[in-house]
Amino acid sequence: MKRRYSDEDKSAALVALDMNAGNVRATAGQLGIPRQTLQEWANDRKISPAVPEMRQHKKGEVVERFDELRERILNLLEGAGTLEEKVRKASLKDLAIFFGVITDKILLLKGEPTVITAHAIRDAARDTLRMVIERTGLPIERARAIVAEQFGISASDLVSDEEM
Repeated sequence: MKRRYSDEDKSAALVALDMNAGNVRATAGQLGIPRQTLQEWANDRKISPAVPEMRQHKKGEVVERFDELRERILNLLEGAGTLEEKVRKASLKDLAIFFGVITDKILLLKGEPTVITAHAIRDAARDTLRMVIERTGLPIERARAIVAEQFGISASDLVSDEEM
């Protein structure tokens, strides 16, 4: 028996596809939907006219949730308690990866490019360095080394605001 998908199911699947940068095979596998079915929806076939609007609405909701999650994690770094302690104990590498993935997904959902120039990478690294120093109190050199490694740039290319 063929499964029927609601417009809600289709729009949610298309948002997941957006989050996976259009990778139909990966998204279909994650959702348990036949690849060909998802491909048809992505090509605007076998969907009602309401699905594209629902998709945009859902993308906005997901972006808001990711933004809230990102902000909650930042706030937890400043607080205390069980969950907060776990976040505080997370390595800077894990936090950098978390923020990178969340930011990448937000950009994908907003339809913005995720491939950025070296200049933009340095700007993002500088912002991250500033945040790491402010929120963790690590010495500048240690924070610079960690952030530079995560961004794949030379630590000497990364100058903090305090040094300018």
